[in-house]
Amino acid sequence: MQRVLVKQDETQGLLTVWYTGADEEEVDRLKVSARSMRSFYEIVCISGNTVEFVTVHKSKSSTVNDEQLSRCLK
Repeated sequence: MQRVLVKQDETQGLLTVWYTGADEEEVDRLKVSARSMRSFYEIVCISGNTVEFVTVHKSKSSTVNDEQLSRCLK
């Protein structure tokens, strides 16, 4: 039996956040957690079965360089 995940999204301007969880309660917890992390951006690099993350405070987002992104994509 395939498990069905609950999915919700929120769009604010150019930013879209997708929340996925096992049930509505888990999605609600993710939303609360994300609201407390609004000062950070997380860049997600997905390549095949590999997922890498780069977490950056919004005050430093303009300092993310090509090398950091390249490491994420490898």
